[in-house]
Amino acid sequence: MMIMGMMLCRSFCAVVLLLASAAVAVAGEAPASAAPPADKPFVVRAIVAGQTIVEAGKLATAKATDKVKPLATRVVTDHAKVNATLMSLAEQRGIQPPQSRTERHRRTIEKLQNLQGNAFDRAFADVMVEDYRDVLALFKRQVEYGKDADVRTFASDNLPILEANYKSARDLSKQLAAATTTSRPAK
Repeated sequence: MMIMGMMLCRSFCAVVLLLASAAVAVAGEAPASAAPPADKPFVVRAIVAGQTIVEAGKLATAKATDKVKPLATRVVTDHAKVNATLMSLAEQRGIQPPQSRTERHRRTIEKLQNLQGNAFDRAFADVMVEDYRDVLALFKRQVEYGKDADVRTFASDNLPILEANYKSARDLSKQLAAATTTSRPAK
């Protein structure tokens, strides 16, 4: 009789646990052991890229000539907002941002730190063109293939800002390149 009571108690406990886990799932709360979201690589790469863009922009606000500072200021302002929203999404999904720089990030910032004047301006504009080209491709892939609707919407909503900054960086890079070739004396 006692064995049957214990079996009945175990069965009851198993049913209660099953119902409790179903209630958690229905309530929309993921259990603590849930797998990371499918869009984690996008979130992590976008955070790293955004940090590089903001750090390069801050360097440019301090080191660039007056013709480059407006772009640098806009890049810092715009991308700081993008990064803040992305960090919030990452936190909501339990995604930890990288705690250290990537090798590419480190090389980019070191390169810029070692330049001055027109050389800095040209390098900064070129870095922004390259970084924004990569970020745009990353965001466009997320919009097209992303699984998480909120992350996909985030990417879609921010594409116009990224495209405008890319266009500005590309135009500035062309302008600086043209100024360099016209300022060289003819042989």
